[in-house]
Amino acid sequence: MQSQAVPLQSDSSPVRIVIAAVQSSFRTLLRKQVESEAHFHVVGTASNTRAALALLRRLKPDILLIECALNRELSIHCSSEPPAAGIVVIIETPRIQDIVEAFELGARGVVLRASLPLVWKTGLRSVLAGQYWVEDKSVALLLEAVRNLLGRPQPAKPLPDFGLTLRE
Repeated sequence: MQSQAVPLQSDSSPVRIVIAAVQSSFRTLLRKQVESEAHFHVVGTASNTRAALALLRRLKPDILLIECALNRELSIHCSSEPPAAGIVVIIETPRIQDIVEAFELGARGVVLRASLPLVWKTGLRSVLAGQYWVEDKSVALLLEAVRNLLGRPQPAKPLPDFGLTLRE
């Protein structure tokens, strides 16, 4: 699933957000935190992938704030038609596998579930500006993964077999 850059909103129009999270209490808390920002408006919430897809198609939000497990399911359903919304994935703990997977599946940002509202808002604003965003705690993990990837020797590619002998 490919993600598209979301244009920055003008000051006059609110940023429209859909929240997709399994637990009702977490959705309610998240909505309250997000809407404490004057220009952010939660236009819908979903507890599963099917409901999130319906909201995405009907409401066309600017941002989809979605839990990691639901994002995996969403990417399967949207492989042919990625959502136009900027996707920000909520992860439980800063594990490199979850962070990398989120970006591979089209996320523009990754936030930790236990983060403070100020961190969430910074991430949402960055994604709206068309940037990729990951909070400070996770940057070190991403850098370590890149270092490991760059430090690995690339496997030798076999030469193509054109029916020639080694001498030829």
